[in-house]
Amino acid sequence: MAASLTRPLPFVVLSADQTTTAPASNASFDNPGKVWRTATATSYVVIDLGLSASYNCVALIGCNLIVSDIVRVRTGTTTTGIGSSDQSTAAYTGNKPLGFTTKAILGLNSTRTERYMRIDITAASTMEVQRIVVGPSITTIGYDYDAEQSPLDTSSIQTNLGADTFELGLKKIRWKLSMSMVPTSLWRSTWLGFLNSVGKTVPILLIPHADQPDTWQADAVFGRIRNDVSAKIPGLQYRVVEMTIDGLSI
Repeated sequence: MAASLTRPLPFVVLSADQTTTAPASNASFDNPGKVWRTATATSYVVIDLGLSASYNCVALIGCNLIVSDIVRVRTGTTTTGIGSSDQSTAAYTGNKPLGFTTKAILGLNSTRTERYMRIDITAASTMEVQRIVVGPSITTIGYDYDAEQSPLDTSSIQTNLGADTFELGLKKIRWKLSMSMVPTSLWRSTWLGFLNSVGKTVPILLIPHADQPDTWQADAVFGRIRNDVSAKIPGLQYRVVEMTIDGLSI
């Protein structure tokens, strides 16, 4: 039962089906209030990931795609974004909790290094996306027992003379978990650099059950690490990594 974490790479939008008030460039920001809206149901975006691109995961976070919609991802060495690899996936499988947006996630067959990418969406209606995530993933054999997944309501409640008043906030998901048996060699070569690069300010995509796509809509979360990550050393050959991740939204 593998778990994975993906760090988003920066990118520049070269062309897209988009509206004037909500361009595709909004999907490169972490603010859930900035979204990309398409003008048509059959839409696309071409992005430039830069010269040092290396990635094996693509995701559309906070979108309105339904289970029958299709996401196609192609990569290439020219600004068309095509010519090297070509994969497609249904927007999601399984059930999506009430009130949740869709997380359309595609694990690529191999690590890609092409600079350009074209994402095509065949949908039943126009699309809205909070964040496009393209980046490298690290995986573990899974998380430990006693992990916690919690729905969070960030609303503020004030009580005055017995009456409650509310300032509505975002609803989010929090994961608090530890991951044992991270080999010491992998910690030094991959995990340490990964965690140092994201810190507490760069959101990551956590997929607690990476090999069970029907769980992703309820369990996967795109959010920031809230604690100073520790790596306990119970033995010389492995580490135990502990973290708390708060999603940016649901």
